[in-house]
Amino acid sequence: MKCNVTPVVAQWKSLCIQNFYPEFLCADRSTALFIEFCNTLLAIFLSKAVITIGYLRKYAPLHPHQRQPLDDKQIENSAGGYVYPVSIWTNLDRFLILGTEGGSYYAQEQDLTKENVDSVLKCIVEDGVYVVDRIREISVSGRAPKNDPALYAMALAFTHGNADTKRHVQKVFCDVVRIGTHLFNFVAFVDGMRGWGRSLRRLVGDWYRSKDDDALAYQVLKYQSRNKWRHADVLAKCHYGENRGLYRWMKGLDTEKRTVQRTKDDGARLSTTYDATDALPKLLAMRS
Repeated sequence: MKCNVTPVVAQWKSLCIQNFYPEFLCADRSTALFIEFCNTLLAIFLSKAVITIGYLRKYAPLHPHQRQPLDDKQIENSAGGYVYPVSIWTNLDRFLILGTEGGSYYAQEQDLTKENVDSVLKCIVEDGVYVVDRIREISVSGRAPKNDPALYAMALAFTHGNADTKRHVQKVFCDVVRIGTHLFNFVAFVDGMRGWGRSLRRLVGDWYRSKDDDALAYQVLKYQSRNKWRHADVLAKCHYGENRGLYRWMKGLDTEKRTVQRTKDDGARLSTTYDATDALPKLLAMRS
């Protein structure tokens, strides 16, 4: 705010002439020296006035500093400023679309991941079925550059969700886990969250059962291993396998007629002969 200082200057000069000028004359001082003295005092007075106004202007209720909250509803963010918090559902969308890889400019990756996972867990407790639907919608629509956050959230929902949430995960699982890489990533995530119970074994086994031989052969040939997981490892975890050429090929077993020798508890030898499996799909037959 600007102010007119001309009346102040005039009043100051008048006071100086009345009080100090006679003393200057008695002390044999010149008029020029008196004028210089008055100007110096005036400059000091004006600087003090500006400083007084300046520190008051630093506090403006409508325009506070970025490190000061506007009201009690704002919270401190990772940068030290204050912002209005978003809902857990907005955080869910941000996690599914953006993920937390690499962190942000102000937050480390581990801290940011923990904050988002806690928010996803709150959403699962409040409405797990909606969380699964949201995971599927964002994953299928291609809004996220990577599918890993959706797979991680799916693993969280299947681990911490209620019975309805888990049934819904089984319903949309193949829509989110579309290729072999997705399956390996999901298995890596869920393996660190829970044990391999019957429901998880059925969930993973259904991914294999849902595909015909040609489609499954394409998946197991193109995506043979990811994140230290192979199809043989996954099939062993879910206790799934059939006496078919495709599954024996994934496990690295012979598909021809074979005889298996077993030793019984009493030490006797037992021989079992298995017929040759069905023919391998064309893709695998060409590779063999």
